[in-house]
Amino acid sequence: MDQFNQLFDYASRYGIIICRECRIGCLLTQCSTHLAARHAHLTARSRREMVQFAAGIKGFAMTEDQVVWPVSGSDPIPGLAIYKDGLRCTAKATTEGLKECGYINRDIRNMKSHCRKEHGWVSKQRGRPADGLQPDGEKSWIQGIHCQKFAGAGKLGKLFEVNSQEEEKKMDAVGRGAQEEEVEISQQLEEMFANISSQLKKAEENLYSTVEPDENRFIPNAWLDRTGWAKHLSAFNRAWLRSLVQRPRRNERALAKLSWAVETVIYKAQKSSTTKVMGLASMNYINRREAGNDSNEKPLNTRQTGLTMIRYSRVWVGLIGYIWRTFKLEAVLPAAGNGGIVEEDEEGEGWEEVTQKRPMYQLTARQQECLSRIIDIVGEDKDEDDSEGMQEEEEEAYNRLSIVEESEYYSKAGEYNIEDMLEDEEEAQLENKVLAFLLSLLDHQLKDNEYQSVLISAAAVFGVDVNQGWKSVLAYTPVLSAIITRR
Repeated sequence: MDQFNQLFDYASRYGIIICRECRIGCLLTQCSTHLAARHAHLTARSRREMVQFAAGIKGFAMTEDQVVWPVSGSDPIPGLAIYKDGLRCTAKATTEGLKECGYINRDIRNMKSHCRKEHGWVSKQRGRPADGLQPDGEKSWIQGIHCQKFAGAGKLGKLFEVNSQEEEKKMDAVGRGAQEEEVEISQQLEEMFANISSQLKKAEENLYSTVEPDENRFIPNAWLDRTGWAKHLSAFNRAWLRSLVQRPRRNERALAKLSWAVETVIYKAQKSSTTKVMGLASMNYINRREAGNDSNEKPLNTRQTGLTMIRYSRVWVGLIGYIWRTFKLEAVLPAAGNGGIVEEDEEGEGWEEVTQKRPMYQLTARQQECLSRIIDIVGEDKDEDDSEGMQEEEEEAYNRLSIVEESEYYSKAGEYNIEDMLEDEEEAQLENKVLAFLLSLLDHQLKDNEYQSVLISAAAVFGVDVNQGWKSVLAYTPVLSAIITRR
């Protein structure tokens, strides 16, 4: 298979395959995990075909114990990264003193720990050495070892020594002059591409920075005309709108408490939607199917996986974040008789990139009451000048994650440390208030303008695409699934 051969090299001598892009090795049985974690940009079909192709390859190691390790000091394995800061233990491995230990590590602390535990090494240095001076005492290791490893963790993450002279010979063969010329050309190409990319990015930002109404009769868009997003969000800055539905920033401690409560309510609601809690009769009534219905699916599906729950909860956290950050802002009033589109006034305002006002939605009395009670518990957030910069960095870091890494990101960076912020009694009160607020969002009677509902207004913001204008029908479907399923 050409695509598999372009991505992987066959190291049949050692029984593994080596990824050319990642510069690490993996077993054929680990091919599926490696492609999902590090090559999520490939289509699911391509990854599936590559896994099927790998399953038919014979003569390679199937487990880590079957991998053939290279002899110490052998030539470097092509495709694997070479580390030049390795440390090798020189202590005797046996009581007879016939063979060196040969343990290799790149961390001096790990090497010292190994020498103490395995060989009884004791440092003669007392206290911290003076600046510029080396600590005294006989060391049981040598530095500057060139080494490689098959993978980043597990048994394949063990370092092994390689020949350092082999790489130098290759460099001499190529020639220093040719190398310098190649580096210079590469730098020129990088600068040229950087300038072009910067100009294209700037032009694209200017083109899509402001939301404009969809009134061009020569470019029909039935999806955008049906949703009415352009009219509702006209004149607002796209990047600013998208920042309103992002996860809480570091300085938004009150919103962090509220977001934690939203995720907790969603989690408990899923756990409660079972026959053990609600009873068999209630679940049968909820999941009843109408006679003659085209669909045979259950109306209530509560068996979402952990990753699906994370994505769905993220949408609801974004909805609540939009409400929290905008409900006190001044609303942009629609122009009378113009379909809700903001017009340019005498001073030239109206089509500027609006950032510190909110779309025209209206909270009900019940929603205002619930929100006020929530504020009594979590408090309010104070704006900071660097909050926007921090949010952009956090959003950029999150967008670089693959689907597999996203759950780990939420398990680490997504922890709100509520135990340090709220008492147990306050947590229970907050959960009840949040549940009442979420129900009030759904219990909003719509009349002539559906965008008076803050829930529908927030859902419209999720349709904004900073880079391409608006999300398509297929790209927006997961947002609808999250809102409908979690309600």
